[in-house]
Amino acid sequence: MGAADLLAYVHAAGFTLDLADDKLLVTPASMLTDELRIALRNSKPEVLALLAAEYEATAEAFCERTIVEFDGGLPRADAEDLVERLQLSDVEADHRTLCLECHYLAGTAATGWRCGGHRFAAVGRALNGDLVTRPQGCSVSSGLSL
Repeated sequence: MGAADLLAYVHAAGFTLDLADDKLLVTPASMLTDELRIALRNSKPEVLALLAAEYEATAEAFCERTIVEFDGGLPRADAEDLVERLQLSDVEADHRTLCLECHYLAGTAATGWRCGGHRFAAVGRALNGDLVTRPQGCSVSSGLSL
């Protein structure tokens, strides 16, 4: 079993893997079988590299989302608050999105927000700032084709 398959197996089995310097932390460690512990130890460099790549991809995605908030013309304090909430939603695996992340959103905080997918999203065309920055389970932002 290659490192990618091993990592997928470990995640599917309910384990959490974390990096700590050059150490691999497995939770819950008490549930590790000897066979799995040996497999992880033998593939440690490859598993560490895969985890580092996952973390890097997550950080890049977060940076892209941060740019969206600043491009939206929000005041800095509001954007910082929003970034903090987005980071928490990533940690909690909350898959709802913000209107600010949707390519159907037009406008800015100064000019007003407009939803290009409003008919499918079940909202009015004009959106207020509170709605635009609140996590949504919107069918338009989750991939409905228009």
